[in-house]
Amino acid sequence: MRRTAVSVAALVAMTGLPAPAHAATEALASRPFFQLPFACGTKVFTNSAGSHAGYVDKALDMYPNTGNPYSGGYSADGWEVRPAVGGTVRYLSGSTTNTMYVEHNSTWRTMYAHMKNRVKNGSKVTRSTVIGRIGSVGTGKPHLHYEQQQKVNGTWQLVKPYFNGKNRSLGSGGRQVLTSHSCTHPKPTVWCRYRAEKAVNKRSWAGTKYESEGKLTKGTVYVFGYNGYRKPGSTVWRRLKSSGGADGQGPFVSGNHLEYLGGGTSCPT
Repeated sequence: MRRTAVSVAALVAMTGLPAPAHAATEALASRPFFQLPFACGTKVFTNSAGSHAGYVDKALDMYPNTGNPYSGGYSADGWEVRPAVGGTVRYLSGSTTNTMYVEHNSTWRTMYAHMKNRVKNGSKVTRSTVIGRIGSVGTGKPHLHYEQQQKVNGTWQLVKPYFNGKNRSLGSGGRQVLTSHSCTHPKPTVWCRYRAEKAVNKRSWAGTKYESEGKLTKGTVYVFGYNGYRKPGSTVWRRLKSSGGADGQGPFVSGNHLEYLGGGTSCPT
């Protein structure tokens, strides 16, 4: 969006985006486990422009696969967009910016604007569904305008954006580069006991740009599942039998630092 500071009323008139309401409180315990709306491992430049006057800490403009879209020679046009969480697509009637929502439940939804090639209104989508492609509908520079909204006392209100369980809000002119953790892998069906040989990281997923979810305690016995996931270099990753991980099925730990103690026939490799 343009970087000229304007009032909220002027923004609505220029862009066709709905006027934002602001939540005084947030029931964080009920918040879905949102991920960036792009494929697993995608690097995403995000900023909050001056045109987000009045809600700069709650709206993000997104440019995937770039370190700085203002350096020239880059366009996000046509990049696939996926929902932050699965749900039902709802178009904003009469929008001049192709604004649409994905309703995740009765109290949470996410908003996506400026896209082209959108899926049909009313579509049921999962986090792996391509719901559209980045475009410039109603704006000058191709990008995705994104918001998270919560229904409070019957009214949809903007809240600060969270991804992979962490607050990623910005102020006016703020910029950050994030990596999408919208990653899913099969849940293990065989579970085995291992002792941690060192205080190794628990990863939200097994990629190189991951979010740490703390460390295992050296010498402690844990239960892990094996689902055959490998990285280049033949590293085997196991799923800790617990909550967490980018897909909620447990964080990944490198099998190089685990001592097998038994409990199954398919875990050791």
